[in-house]
Amino acid sequence: MPFPLARLLVLCLLAGTVVSFAAPRESRPGVVERTLSRTFDGSPEAVDVYRPSSGSPRAVVILAHGFTRSRSNLAELSRDLAGSGFAVVVPDLPYLVDHTGNGRVLAKLAGVIESGDDAELELGSRRLIFAGFSAGGLAALLGAATHPTALGWIGLDPVDRADRGVVAAPRMAAPAYVFRAPAAACNAYSNSERIVERLRAVVENRVIPGASHCDFEGPTDGFCELVCGRADPGRQAAIRAAVVEAAKALTAR
Repeated sequence: MPFPLARLLVLCLLAGTVVSFAAPRESRPGVVERTLSRTFDGSPEAVDVYRPSSGSPRAVVILAHGFTRSRSNLAELSRDLAGSGFAVVVPDLPYLVDHTGNGRVLAKLAGVIESGDDAELELGSRRLIFAGFSAGGLAALLGAATHPTALGWIGLDPVDRADRGVVAAPRMAAPAYVFRAPAAACNAYSNSERIVERLRAVVENRVIPGASHCDFEGPTDGFCELVCGRADPGRQAAIRAAVVEAAKALTAR
């Protein structure tokens, strides 16, 4: 999948300091979003922040995109979550293939959210859920496994690399929800099954019949569909709804 052009522009244009480069905007009724810049391991990255336009969020979902994808590919899920009462933080991950590094960045971001040190985020909650798509699911798991206060992990057709997820899974005590496509090349023939086998508290491990890897992000694009199979709007909506229900269940504990 192509390296996102938008991310390259961010890396070229943004300074290393923390700046806000987009004013809050209402992206759909009841959902406010904005884009910030944050520096991760010396690399300035864009971060999208979504939250309900009124009331205190149920929790904060830290959401991670897949390999060669970007935060924009998770906009639809982020808006659904925010419309259901969650704050959502979606960074462009700084590393292309260093999934351990991306997990470390997500854990650091979680620490900043919990501490309340970054007032500009204005999230309104310090309760955290880690979630991610494909390789972002692995990074989210690695972050959650080192963050004992996490409410849980939600994997969206997650893909393991070099058994990093297998090793991390037993260290995560929080509940897990996993939604997967049938085994195919783009999800490494469902190698996340080995992660699921080692998790300590799996609430749901669901295969979505007929799903392609691209159904777990949105908006997706033609290249993903060319490589991984066509996405279906109905399946995409059903997966997003399942993630929202999983997040609600995690905050009801």
